[in-house]
Amino acid sequence: MEKDILPPSSESSDQNELIPDPYTKGINFFKFRYYEKALSFFKEAQQLDPKDAEIWYMMGLTSELLLDNIKAKNYYEKAIQLDGEHVDALKALSDIKIKEKEFSDAEIHLKKVLSINQKDQDSQLKLKSIKDTKLKIQSQNEIMKNRSVANKSYFTKANQKEKVKKVKKKKTKTNKISINPQCSIPKQGTMNIKKIGIEALKGEGLAYEEFRNLHLKGSSDVKKLAIIDDELMIYTYYKEYGLFVPTLKRDFIGYKTEYTKLENAFSSIFFGILKQRIQKSDFKKVDGDYFKDVKENFIQFRKLINSNLASLTNKKATNYFGTTEVDSTVLFFKKMLREMNISPEYVRIASEYCAPGSALFFLELYSLLKDERTINIFQENFSNIDSNEAWELINSPKILLFPWDHQIEAFNAWESNNHHGILEMATATGKTLVGMMAIEALGNTQKKGVVRIFAHSRAILNQWKREAIDKFGLPANTFSDFDIPLSCNGIKIYFNTLQTVYKNPQNYPTDLLIVDEVHHSAASKFKKALSVDCKWKLGLSATIDGSIKKSILTRGLGPIVYTFAVEDAISRGVLPKFEWKLHTVYLSIDEEMDFRRISDKITKLFNYVKNDYITISKLSKNKFRRIDDLYEFVKLVETARYEGFSLPDQWRQLQYLILERRSIIHKSEPKINDAIKLAKQYLTAKKKVIVFLKYIETCDNVGVELGKYSDNIFVVHSKIKDDPNNVIMQFKQAEYGVLIGADMLNEGIDIPDAEIGINVSSSKTKLELVQRMGRVLRKKEGKKPVF
Repeated sequence: MEKDILPPSSESSDQNELIPDPYTKGINFFKFRYYEKALSFFKEAQQLDPKDAEIWYMMGLTSELLLDNIKAKNYYEKAIQLDGEHVDALKALSDIKIKEKEFSDAEIHLKKVLSINQKDQDSQLKLKSIKDTKLKIQSQNEIMKNRSVANKSYFTKANQKEKVKKVKKKKTKTNKISINPQCSIPKQGTMNIKKIGIEALKGEGLAYEEFRNLHLKGSSDVKKLAIIDDELMIYTYYKEYGLFVPTLKRDFIGYKTEYTKLENAFSSIFFGILKQRIQKSDFKKVDGDYFKDVKENFIQFRKLINSNLASLTNKKATNYFGTTEVDSTVLFFKKMLREMNISPEYVRIASEYCAPGSALFFLELYSLLKDERTINIFQENFSNIDSNEAWELINSPKILLFPWDHQIEAFNAWESNNHHGILEMATATGKTLVGMMAIEALGNTQKKGVVRIFAHSRAILNQWKREAIDKFGLPANTFSDFDIPLSCNGIKIYFNTLQTVYKNPQNYPTDLLIVDEVHHSAASKFKKALSVDCKWKLGLSATIDGSIKKSILTRGLGPIVYTFAVEDAISRGVLPKFEWKLHTVYLSIDEEMDFRRISDKITKLFNYVKNDYITISKLSKNKFRRIDDLYEFVKLVETARYEGFSLPDQWRQLQYLILERRSIIHKSEPKINDAIKLAKQYLTAKKKVIVFLKYIETCDNVGVELGKYSDNIFVVHSKIKDDPNNVIMQFKQAEYGVLIGADMLNEGIDIPDAEIGINVSSSKTKLELVQRMGRVLRKKEGKKPVF
């Protein structure tokens, strides 16, 4: 467990000490996450200095962390009022506006930030995301308009030409009713209150026959369905919450008589359309009793939908912005289908055109499901779940897609080895998803538990967190850093760096340990992290080189239980076939002279080292006393690294000389110049390219040269000022361009549409080569990778 940190004392332990001012006290408590106490001191500071914008900002930030966004907004706005260039307040307020979907206000604040600092990458990305979201809404509106017209013609008989003409004349009117200008579909319960409910507000109710003649006559079946659906929702809200006034008239037993007629009409229209759609899609005749069982409980199912979804929406999930928008209703239906072992993709398709939970949504969904038994089970499952159980399902660690066969094989191999072992899976074959499967398995066996994901890189952990939110469909914020854990009901997922854990592994007990890029954890210090108290252990890597490394990892995590190499992935269609091109480049004259000079030194020093019997015997554990070539020397140096042996001076000198000679190859000017020419050719063809280099300085130099040719040049390494994830995101969003990086690009980066890999820095291991190839071999339709 992480050690508890005591909060700072609000009282001075020494009478003579200088007592800190309220703002400083607030900052101290804020650092230790005692937010309520911090806020009280910030308020005290504000009373003393009401015109200090920074105090108002800290009050806003603290309130936001206490989940009080209303007060947070007010405090941020006050900070901006006092200091119009308070960048942190502007950005914080824009984040809240984005969550509340007030995109125009968010844009104003973000543009103000950019007017202060044009290079603010975070604000640029958010503005781009807002623009994309607005375009998506406009696109969905257009799709829905077209679909409304298509539905009218779809359900009109070909020989009824006069009716077709009539529907076409009403095209404009129909679109106005079917499409709310603010969203892609009409919100239930809003379409008919003004148009239909006015009779009820006057104290006059309509008989069903009057309602039908006044509001349904002459409309297409799809339009009738939408109108009745809204009216039935009004009736449900009236019964459940006393909201709205029913449109139909009441008799001595209430509204039931007329609304039963409306419900029967609704059911008849719904299943009439559904029957036609299935016949049309399957080219087969569907008899009248095909949906008999479904129809019998459909009306009751719809009543529960209108009632339960209202309470579910009130518990609305936090929309996570940047990757996708999460809607609690959509997540609920997706996970319901996943529980039934049916693809959640059906829900996504249905919700593209219709509001989740509406009659038109179920019409689309049932048209895709088709099978009566499946639909009946779906309705029964929904009818047997309350809103609390629904929310629990939404937050459960259930993967929202079906794994590939090789992923199932990998998981089964690990599971059958008592939930221990290492998976060797080529980059881009989905080993992360197998890790998600392990988390899901833990959630299926116990209600409460801890999962820890270890990696040597923050970028990898952030990628894991984003993947977990996306694949599990969790209502969480993808912008939050990896150090904030995820909660899936009783399962808590933590993300920890090896650099942190190895110092005190006893503080990190867990039920499931997943170690990504596991080859790094074989290092002499990092391997201590594998000793955490743990029930299940899973290691993931593209490939593991070296017997010593394998031995260390086997002791810590278990043996390699499954291997899925690049060749396997290509032969089974998981990775695309690619073109391998070898460009021969010669050293310059000066580089060749340096290369020969260092090679002579290496030869002389090796002649001494190869006969160092004492050191060789110690490192080889007395298996041999002499080495014959540099390959054996490198292997012994690797052993020393993993076992923590200190090497003699001559050995270290030889190691440095080998690295110095290798750097000549990595920095070779003819090699770099050829790579730049090659990248320019692909830029002209508007391709997405990744250039792998060895050194930061070389990355910057290549970036400058290519930057003269194109604006779409993105450089990533450990010393850039911007967040590397933001730079990578910009590359992902670009139509074409070049991403230039050093070792950081080898692992943990998912760029599915990068098509060209230029490997300038010679890969020194099989692992490094496989990882780099994996950056461009991720499968995407129409992609033809070149490496």
